[in-house]
Amino acid sequence: MAEEYLPTGRQMAWLVGLMLVGVLFGVAVGVAIFGAPGLPQGEPPPPPDLTIEVSLQEFSIPAVAEEIPRGAEVEFAVSNDGELQHDFKITGQTGVERVPPGGRSHFRYGPVTEEVTAWCTIPGHREQGMEITLPLSDAPVDS
Repeated sequence: MAEEYLPTGRQMAWLVGLMLVGVLFGVAVGVAIFGAPGLPQGEPPPPPDLTIEVSLQEFSIPAVAEEIPRGAEVEFAVSNDGELQHDFKITGQTGVERVPPGGRSHFRYGPVTEEVTAWCTIPGHREQGMEITLPLSDAPVDS
């Protein structure tokens, strides 16, 4: 009767290692030939109906003479033109976090259904004048 051969632990480790190298090599060749698989790309969001530039300063938000059409999607482009950090949030909740001096940030908001009031939520800044209200217009959104 023939003796049964069982590989040693070291031989098994080498075998598993060689198999792993083979699998990795196969994946690398597949990526080189076919490209890396990507995540499915959804449709990009439609462009905003209106872009409003907002300048934050000590301690004001210079008048943004814009009426917002009812139902508009608005892009707020916020720049900090002051020397302190500021943020900008609609109803104190939706907007940009602290922007450093000289920094810029942006966010989308909408569809707008009522007048928009926004301010800097850093303690004391709103009370010193960092608040704006943008009226709502019943004019149609330009397409």
